[in-house]
Amino acid sequence: MRCPNCNKEITNPNLRFCTACGSKLPEKPADATYSARTPSGESTGDFTATVKGAYHSVKHEYDELRKKYDGSYTVPRRLTPDVVAPCNDEKHIKQYSFVKMKLPIAGYKAEGVVQVTNKRIIYNKIGVSRMGKEYSHSEFSVDDVAAVSVEKTTSINLWFLIVAILTALPMTLIGLGIGLASGQSFISMVITLGLIALGSWLLYSKHYVWMYLTTIVGVGYPFGAMIRNSMVSMIDSIGYSESSNNAGIAVIVCYIGMIALSVLLLIAFMKNLFKLTISLVVSSKSGGATPIDCSGSKMGILNMNNLGMFVYMYETPQTDIVAKELGAMVSDIQKYGDYGISKWTD
Repeated sequence: MRCPNCNKEITNPNLRFCTACGSKLPEKPADATYSARTPSGESTGDFTATVKGAYHSVKHEYDELRKKYDGSYTVPRRLTPDVVAPCNDEKHIKQYSFVKMKLPIAGYKAEGVVQVTNKRIIYNKIGVSRMGKEYSHSEFSVDDVAAVSVEKTTSINLWFLIVAILTALPMTLIGLGIGLASGQSFISMVITLGLIALGSWLLYSKHYVWMYLTTIVGVGYPFGAMIRNSMVSMIDSIGYSESSNNAGIAVIVCYIGMIALSVLLLIAFMKNLFKLTISLVVSSKSGGATPIDCSGSKMGILNMNNLGMFVYMYETPQTDIVAKELGAMVSDIQKYGDYGISKWTD
């Protein structure tokens, strides 16, 4: 067998990728064995080719698995007809990216999409978590809609406040104990600087829960390391020694690190304490009002809506546009029919 791309002769029928150019090879025969052999069945001794083939095969399987569980999702160009089956004579008018959500601990990311057609208002939340893909779906008949309400508010996250109070002292003491037990002054300096870098990266990445957990332990660590290095410096202060000099530098680094981590901890605390909530409520002419579930993720029997400290909602550039346009759009469709549809159609 030869590679269809570079024409290199392939002596191992078990290879899935060419060892010369890396191109994918045709499917192997069902009775092929995992070794490099000639057509007559004798071993070629080409151990390198066998190893390369095994590597490409494993890498391909890994890439396929990564594509399946890479924590990404695709928002369809139009909910109807890409995700939701269209009604008879249903026409697309407009679609909005309404809200984005994250649950850092659950590895959850999602986006709420609103589509308006001449017959329905459709809301679809599309996302993934460590448990796989997730979605929720709501729809309303345009003719039955009486009012549309969009709210964007900021409130205190009581769940986080309770957990923060309960965990503050124990986790700080854990960091303090690790700092007191740290071995050399150089190691304590490296760990302190690493905690500052990690906390800054988590702030940049908006992983505020992990940022809080990291910095609350981090504040205790340089404090404990500073106490330990101060003791080493005092013990060796009778005569100059290299260890006392290094310990003195470590005390300064740990002191600066403690201040920096305290600032990051305060930022993390405030980011978690105040939570943005975005909601969409559709009222029907019969008098009922149905709130659309814009947040939360279900992991097995655990409903993450009940653990609000993990749910982060982010507005999109189209969130305010939905608030401005949706009510007027529905009213025009109900009153003016085709004219209202043509006025608002993308």
